[in-house]
Amino acid sequence: MRHRQTVKLVPPTLLLLVVWLLAGVGELHSQTPNAARTETVVTYRTEDGMTIFGTLHLPTGVTQPVPGIILFAEPGWIVRTTLEAPGRTLAEKYHMAALTVDHRGNGKSLNGKFFDQYAPDEVEKLQLDVRGAVKFLSAQNGVDPKRIGILAVGVGANYALLEAGHDPNILALVVVSGSLDDRARNVIKSRPDVPIMFMVGPDDKEAFRENALGFSISGNKKAQFV
Repeated sequence: MRHRQTVKLVPPTLLLLVVWLLAGVGELHSQTPNAARTETVVTYRTEDGMTIFGTLHLPTGVTQPVPGIILFAEPGWIVRTTLEAPGRTLAEKYHMAALTVDHRGNGKSLNGKFFDQYAPDEVEKLQLDVRGAVKFLSAQNGVDPKRIGILAVGVGANYALLEAGHDPNILALVVVSGSLDDRARNVIKSRPDVPIMFMVGPDDKEAFRENALGFSISGNKKAQFV
């Protein structure tokens, strides 16, 4: 499996784009950088019984439900620790709930088998990781379950899009060098209510083509391609 060149697209630029997207689905208030937050390593179980590890960043002292953002590390390539800094900033500065996640076969979510060893039918189950993460974050006290956004990378972005076709509460997406199939493109067309930010590294020609096509078929006026 070919890995997309994406690591250098992580903070600070990516963080600002995530905030920009979620600002379209609910009011955000910039707070002082040192606002209180909590950070907890968590696990959840998927529908097929996998244990998935993540880190939950929650703001404290909020008086109303806050939007949630799930940050997925690229399957088989990077781990969620690369996303902890933006997770902390989202909680501290913008009073959002952030959940960073290692997909199955990756990082702490290894579950006895590396992602690069997965058969195609096993890769398909990445969508269950996304579904479980949405359910977990939505169930947290103080999180608005109807304002959820997702950042996903590479092949993981395909399954984030597929879950957006299943769950109307996913209201914003950041797709980083997404490896997208026809099913994902159908979701893009069927959900013009969802703003999507497509980001691609300068040397990844295949991802540029796939993501440019995704951007071109989005019916949302806030969709961006960078």
